Amino acid sequence: MKIALVCEYFPKSSERQMRGGVEARTYFIAKQLAKRHDVTVYAVLEPGLEKDSGFDGMMVVRVGPAIEYSQASSLPKRLAYMRNAAKAVASGGFDVVDGCSVTGYPPAWWSASKTRVATYHDVWVGRWIANLGLKGVLGEVMERYVLSRGWDRFIAVSEYTKANLVGYGIKPGRITVASNGIDVAGYGKISSKKYEKPTICSIARLVSYKRLSDLIEAAAKVRQDIPDLRVIIIGTGPERDNLEALAKRLKMSDCVEFAGYVERHDDVLAALKSSHVLCLPSVVEGFEISVVEAMALGIPYVASDIPAIREATRGGEGGLLFRPGSTDELALKLKEALGGKVRGGVDFIGEYDWSKTAQKVEQAYASAMQERTRF
Repeated sequence: MKIALVCEYFPKSSERQMRGGVEARTYFIAKQLAKRHDVTVYAVLEPGLEKDSGFDGMMVVRVGPAIEYSQASSLPKRLAYMRNAAKAVASGGFDVVDGCSVTGYPPAWWSASKTRVATYHDVWVGRWIANLGLKGVLGEVMERYVLSRGWDRFIAVSEYTKANLVGYGIKPGRITVASNGIDVAGYGKISSKKYEKPTICSIARLVSYKRLSDLIEAAAKVRQDIPDLRVIIIGTGPERDNLEALAKRLKMSDCVEFAGYVERHDDVLAALKSSHVLCLPSVVEGFEISVVEAMALGIPYVASDIPAIREATRGGEGGLLFRPGSTDELALKLKEALGGKVRGGVDFIGEYDWSKTAQKVEQAYASAMQERTRF
């Protein structure tokens, strides 16, 4: 098959400089598919990057205008990217075009002359403003438009996301579930030494719905019993100033480290493996890779008891789930995990290998192509 994947941001090399779950999934699926197919990824042109490059068997086309990475980049530039990406993809003669992100859906739909696929991470219809405030209005309009199109196939990253798509009116027969995953073999090669101080690690974009403020508040309570506690937060985003101010107000500035963006993903994994607990207090997820990464590295996690995380962990195996928004319960569970009362790791981690996910994606593409030719 000749396949195009349209994703807003994408790593610049095989070193996997990834900044989010959508980017990670697109990279690994493209890498796996490129072993058997002709794969091109269309992404935003970031300053300093070449427009065209190739690595890991795939071709990467970066479409202007140049946009600096941000969770809230320029709207005119994003619209220009979508328009230009559609033009670029349309000239490629692809068998399958897969929209992999919010800004990837419209160009994938506009440009595909054959099979149109949308890889869906979560359904936010009715929740955009609650999650992002007034700036979520455009997202609400765009998602309603995207879901109203006649896609040949939706690929949902979890049963939870599939249920949300069905709830919006998408027929179940048009949806394939292919979860996010990890490079299982690679995790055994991560070498690191445990931090001397009891350490909580969190890997997340610094946005309000990730509820990292809950982690900082809970950590302040944990510190009363574990004075040498350390918290490392890996990620960037618009909430950083607010989170730093909260840490200062709670007298936690010397305890909480904001590591920012860590370019090499292996370095992120090394930091996680050196820690004693992963914490994810998010209240909005379609699937969460960092929890699966913790399970692969044998690190206990404490995460919000929300449907997508409950599904990914099979009800909390390898860690602990807490009631979202309850900093008292979060603090209690963090102390349990730090106290060695939780065994990290799970027996079913092999099911999350990207090779298995890519096989499901490949089958979904082939099935969608066959159905289109039949009708």
